[in-house]
Amino acid sequence: MKKASRKVEDYLETLYLIQKKKGYLKVRDIAAAMDVKPPSVVEMLRKLEDAELVDYERYGAITLTKKGIEIGKNTAEKHETFRKFLIFIGLPEKTASDDACEMEHHLHPETISQFIEFVGYLESSKEGKKCRDEFLRYIETRE
Repeated sequence: MKKASRKVEDYLETLYLIQKKKGYLKVRDIAAAMDVKPPSVVEMLRKLEDAELVDYERYGAITLTKKGIEIGKNTAEKHETFRKFLIFIGLPEKTASDDACEMEHHLHPETISQFIEFVGYLESSKEGKKCRDEFLRYIETRE
């Protein structure tokens, strides 16, 4: 399968997260989440339908296909992993989220996989938590 464009990945991530939270998708919810106008959403939904990533009925149901869910879920997981890592190393939430959005689209899949494993380790181990505390203390004191 050809890699989805950044814009497609961003839309599918947003659709996935909205559908996961609300259980349904509406053009106005997508537009609000993406900070775009509803006609832009409709145009993208048509493209996503042509690519068999969503099922879309004008003024009706919008649902992600299995392939659309897979891409949206994968993109959301990458974003969340990078966001957590960046917060872990002391960045503010907004910066971490913005930079995570950049990272999720540009890194090699093997690099992403290692980040996912590393962040899992950092979050679940005493050593990881100790490492974070020591790193943040180092940033403050340079000792």
